[in-house]
Amino acid sequence: MGFDAEKFLNTKMQPRTADVPVPGLASWFGEGEPVFKVRGITGQELGQAKQAVATRKDLAALVDGIIGGTSKEKAESAKKILGMGEAVPEQVALRIHIVRLGSVDPDLDEEATVKLCTCYPVEFEVIGKKILELTGQGHEPGKAEASGVTPASEAR
Repeated sequence: MGFDAEKFLNTKMQPRTADVPVPGLASWFGEGEPVFKVRGITGQELGQAKQAVATRKDLAALVDGIIGGTSKEKAESAKKILGMGEAVPEQVALRIHIVRLGSVDPDLDEEATVKLCTCYPVEFEVIGKKILELTGQGHEPGKAEASGVTPASEAR
C-alpha cells in the first residue's frame, strides 16, 4: 500500500510540543518549575529564519560596499545603527530566529532571545536543539476535538 495522500491532506495536524527544563533560569520563574514550553516550527518558519540570516548578511555587505570605501568607521557606525554592529556567526543568528519562533511559553521577542543567547548560552542551546528535534519529527495528527453537547431531540 502506498502513501494515502487524501487521508494525509484531510488529517488535522498540530506542531509537536515539549517542556524543556531550564534550571539555570530559575530566578526568573517565580513559583513552579523553570520550564520553557516549545514547539516544532513549520517549514515556512524555518525558511523565514534562514532568509532573515541571509538578508542580514547581504545588508551588511551592502553597507560595506556603499559606505566602506569612504570610511571604515562610517561603515561600522551605519551597521551598528542597523543592529549589525557585532559579527554574529550565521549558525547563532539562525538559532536566535529558531528559538524566537519556537518558544511558546514564555513567548520570546528578538531582544529577549538575544539576551538569553548572550547570558545563558547553554540553556539557549538546549532550547534550540529541542525545537529542531521537534521540527525534524514533523507535526503530529491532531487530537479530535470534542463536538460539545448534542441538544436533546424534541418530541413531536
